Amino acid sequence: MPYRLGWMGGVAFLFMGWLVFAYSSEHKQGDGKRDVAPVENALYRAECGSCHLAYPPGLLPSRSWEKILSGLEEHFGENAELSGELRVELEDYLRKHGADQSSYRRSQKIAASIPAQQMPLRISETAYFRHEHGEHRLVKIPGSGEKISVSRCEQCHPRAEQGFFDEHKLRISSRNR
Repeated sequence: MPYRLGWMGGVAFLFMGWLVFAYSSEHKQGDGKRDVAPVENALYRAECGSCHLAYPPGLLPSRSWEKILSGLEEHFGENAELSGELRVELEDYLRKHGADQSSYRRSQKIAASIPAQQMPLRISETAYFRHEHGEHRLVKIPGSGEKISVSRCEQCHPRAEQGFFDEHKLRISSRNR
């Protein structure tokens, strides 16, 4: 009997180790836990990241990304049209990695904050974002009074593209501009 208990304990120990490893490799990097999946698509990073932060797809639901890509000829005042092939590839990536498809907790909270019939085109239009940042489009930098746009995540979250949005690791200063 003690031999069997030892064997079962060993299996349980190995299983728990595997669970810890699996969780760590998916959700951790370096010194902190990821809040959303990082941007891992080179085409998306190159095409969208050439003009602004390549926002992690887990910040909006798939239906919002589809709507954004369907209107690139007038993308927030700019023409960002893509060839059909590029658009299809990006749409596939964003659809598969949207907040409503993610296993990351913050992405799931974002998806849950958006009614099914809504397709926000801006991350700052989600109830989750407004809860975390308030209703303002500009935020004052402590100590300077200078204001920065909430649409520029990387100004306060320097590792935003890697999926880190921890409020305890904010870097808010006028140097972030």
